[in-house]
Amino acid sequence: MNTASAKHLADQLRSIRMAKRRTEAEELRLVTQLAVGYHLEAETDTHDALYEQDMQVGGEGCPLISEWFGLELAGLLGCTTRQAVSLVGRALNLRYRHPTLWTAVQQLKVDPHRAAAAAGRCESLPSPVAERVGARWLKLQHRLSWTASMNLVDRLIIEEAPHLAAEEERRALAARHVSVHAYRDGSMQVSAQLDVLDAKYLDAAVEQLSDILAGHPEGAGVTKAELRAKALGALAHPAYALALQQQAAQPVLLDGAAPATTIPLAADPDGERHRPHPAGCAGHICGAITVPLEALRPRTEVFVHIPAASLTGLTGAARVERAGTLTHQTLGLLLADRQVVVRPVIDVPELPDEDHYRPSAKLREAVIQIFPTEAFPYSQTPSRGLEQDHTTAYRLTGDGGQTRVGNLAPLRTRVHRVKTAGHWQAEQPTPGCLIWRSPLGYRYRVTPHGTYPLN
Repeated sequence: MNTASAKHLADQLRSIRMAKRRTEAEELRLVTQLAVGYHLEAETDTHDALYEQDMQVGGEGCPLISEWFGLELAGLLGCTTRQAVSLVGRALNLRYRHPTLWTAVQQLKVDPHRAAAAAGRCESLPSPVAERVGARWLKLQHRLSWTASMNLVDRLIIEEAPHLAAEEERRALAARHVSVHAYRDGSMQVSAQLDVLDAKYLDAAVEQLSDILAGHPEGAGVTKAELRAKALGALAHPAYALALQQQAAQPVLLDGAAPATTIPLAADPDGERHRPHPAGCAGHICGAITVPLEALRPRTEVFVHIPAASLTGLTGAARVERAGTLTHQTLGLLLADRQVVVRPVIDVPELPDEDHYRPSAKLREAVIQIFPTEAFPYSQTPSRGLEQDHTTAYRLTGDGGQTRVGNLAPLRTRVHRVKTAGHWQAEQPTPGCLIWRSPLGYRYRVTPHGTYPLN
């Protein structure tokens, strides 16, 4: 390719990126307008619990929006309700708390997503302070990478409001968490928010254990990244991690050799704490593990679904709840040294209809198998733990058999409320298939395989 052709393609790429910026800026404008104007009327005799509530999704100065709007927007954008509400919060923060940034976004002077992320970092600040930070950030951000520009926001916040920044740091410490998510190909991602020192200690522990594992046969030919992942997995079994540390630091104990004779106390009362341990024990890894490691492993409950037809050949896929699917070969590898409880297969077509309001444990489990996630457009909320709603409302004076697989669906409380209020309407023509109609008239078919827009 000659220089002229390459320059032509590069110019096209720049043009497309500017068009994308224009589209994203317009999307934010439309989201804010729709969010502020979206309200649903309820019948005058509606129960108080079903009335539409206003909710705050942005910082100080942002208008309240309808609690139902996130459900409507999620369907329009083909995303989860959480993602939709997050988008609304970013858009409202920009529009109502950062007028300088908002104008720059609409004039295509700054990337909309970058500006929204900067505004989000200022959400806890009073509006005037947030505006000052945003205006200062706008003048400098164009020369920085994404990460550097976000670090700039944090520095400007400290400069403009140090006491508020300190309070935000205290809130961040209170929000520390660990989550396991994003299943793919037999593995999952682990994300956490720790304080700085704990994070550094964790990194050091992972590095230490990965170095130990590198000396084991299982570490031969394994990359450093995979060894660190194995090391973090070892920390999930504290006794195993301790055994690895002891192997490296005090093999005498692990080999079963008797410890050296006790050294008499010195006359100096402080001398004992400075005396080396007779077995070479190093601080927190003192002592031998006498209980089998399997007995010390923490208990957890993981539901794995295997189609009955594939049991004989052990081929095909196994579905792991709150994770995803993986091959039987990998499943066997992961469960090789684990205790497994086999539960009987539920024959869904043969389940009898029930007359009482609450489904039996067996019927409830069948509905969970039919709908692994909530039976609402684009929802990814796991169905286990959700309430199972009657698609056609249960009537005490109605016919028998109202509680059945073809009339139950797992729903969150908010979705249940908006359906009961009549704003969202649902029908279940067949078990495992719901047809939803939104308040604006958009229709969606929801099945265990996904959501299909019908408009």
